[in-house]
Amino acid sequence: MAEQFEPEKTYALHYEGDRLGVVRKGLYYEGPEAWQVGEIKDGTFYYNGKSAGTIEGLIVTRTEPKPVTMLRLVPLEE
Repeated sequence: MAEQFEPEKTYALHYEGDRLGVVRKGLYYEGPEAWQVGEIKDGTFYYNGKSAGTIEGLIVTRTEPKPVTMLRLVPLEE
């Protein structure tokens, strides 16, 4: 069985091996100031308050902005 996203855990969000930000308790933070810019809720990835993709397992398919981008959630030790 593939790993599934668990909202209570902490993950790094990666694109092609580069860390973009971190997801803590379903909220997405990025940048050196760790600004909250999105969230993962009910199988949907939100960015700046708008639906921007979906999640399946630990893969986030970001559909907005184009082009479609595949991102990976990497579990972090807390």
